[in-house]
Amino acid sequence: MKRFIYVSALALSLFCSCETGVEEWNPTGPQTPPPSQEVVDYAARGYEVFELVQEYYKTGNLYRENFPVQSGDGTYSFLWPYNCLTTGAAFLTDLEYDVDYKTLIDGLSYYWMESNGQHQVAGYGSSTDGTAGRADRFYDDNSIVGISLLEAYERLNDEAYLNRAGQIVDFLKSGKDNIFGGGIWWNESLKNVAGNESSNKPACANGYAVQFLLKYYEVCPQERKEEVLAFAKELYEWIKTNLRDNTDNCYWNSKDASGTISRRIYNRLLLNIL
Repeated sequence: MKRFIYVSALALSLFCSCETGVEEWNPTGPQTPPPSQEVVDYAARGYEVFELVQEYYKTGNLYRENFPVQSGDGTYSFLWPYNCLTTGAAFLTDLEYDVDYKTLIDGLSYYWMESNGQHQVAGYGSSTDGTAGRADRFYDDNSIVGISLLEAYERLNDEAYLNRAGQIVDFLKSGKDNIFGGGIWWNESLKNVAGNESSNKPACANGYAVQFLLKYYEVCPQERKEEVLAFAKELYEWIKTNLRDNTDNCYWNSKDASGTISRRIYNRLLLNIL
């Protein structure tokens, strides 16, 4: 059940994204129907999973990374599974389930890392010690957090979430350089490291950044609109130029520090925003 919290949180997003919350099986074509046609209430199923996460993973205001917990293992979850949980909670809130959404979205602050001697720009760390963020910082993760903060702004009408989302724009800019004509690296600690396959400019980091920037552009202060839109367009053009496969309009996974394109089919990303 290792990293079950991530799978559970992702399931919440899938379960709760149905418009009506109920989906009925309707057979098409000549076939033998199953013995019974079960009507699944996906909203209720999503809430059930959410409650299981609370029961088995919640510890204080955060969540464990693993279950069952081994002796002495007090590891908190990584940022990305925690953020998936906030997304599921947003959908459940829309469906009028009481999931204490505000507390969950505010919990992202435990992963925040202020600028310091090592990090010139503040951003969200990939893990937390229960007080602040730590470890590597990933640009795709930060964009996804930004999207979640904007979802919170829409639901809670609190400008604090809009302001926090705005801070992520500056962090994303710190991930861009002129190597290969622009684009954002995947990991802050692995920029242009020859021979390391994790040192790359991927579709996920750049694609999520475009999605976040365009969503932020819709609601950001007027004085930032020109800057944010220009950045989104710049990344959009970089992805098309460097990672687009014109034969099927899908996108290759990444371009590494040597300039090699990763053409692993199972890793290719179709960006529905492009």
